[in-house]
Amino acid sequence: MFELYAAWGQGCVACSTPVETRRPGLEGRLCLACRQQLPTALTELRRLPPWIAAGWSAGGYSGLLGGLVRAAKYGGQEGVLAEVGAFLAEQAAHYDWPQDFDAIAPVPGTVARRLARGFDPVMVLARHLPGAVGAPLDCAISRRGGAPQAGQSHAGRLANVRGAYTAKKRVSGHWLLVDDVLTTGATASACALALREAGAESVCLLVLASSSASVQTL
Repeated sequence: MFELYAAWGQGCVACSTPVETRRPGLEGRLCLACRQQLPTALTELRRLPPWIAAGWSAGGYSGLLGGLVRAAKYGGQEGVLAEVGAFLAEQAAHYDWPQDFDAIAPVPGTVARRLARGFDPVMVLARHLPGAVGAPLDCAISRRGGAPQAGQSHAGRLANVRGAYTAKKRVSGHWLLVDDVLTTGATASACALALREAGAESVCLLVLASSSASVQTL
């Protein structure tokens, strides 16, 4: 399994191999071998629940991007995630979206996890997207306290998110929901349903790393 070994700024952030060239952005932090593992385009997700119109992922959770996300979330590497967010925005800027979006909604984490980390991983990613997608960020979804999804069984993940997410206000138009990782899809499904119930005409999904090409319905 991919893990992040090097500290930020000391060789390749993926494998600690000396970086032979300083390119801008995330590529400049990776050695040639790891740089070649970067995805080149967004991949469409399949088997979406009816309240998610379409979905895309930048890469697999078991690969390079997933390892960078784990390092950032569990190792306090906010700088890594900021570079990854800029990479995601670049992918989004070059994608031929099927529609225009009125707003971008980051999936919210719990207050406790945000305070413990000192940052919100999804917000670090999402703040790079408005210019690439052409829509403003709108933190329209709230989450009640609860157990983290990580480490939960499939059934536990589904039960953990039922009723956990609500919209803070009435909304309208077409929304792009953003999350860092997609596993069972329970969180994305619950957030999309909350937006649709609050009045969104449609909700699409963009995730950085996915462990599957399918999203499970609640």
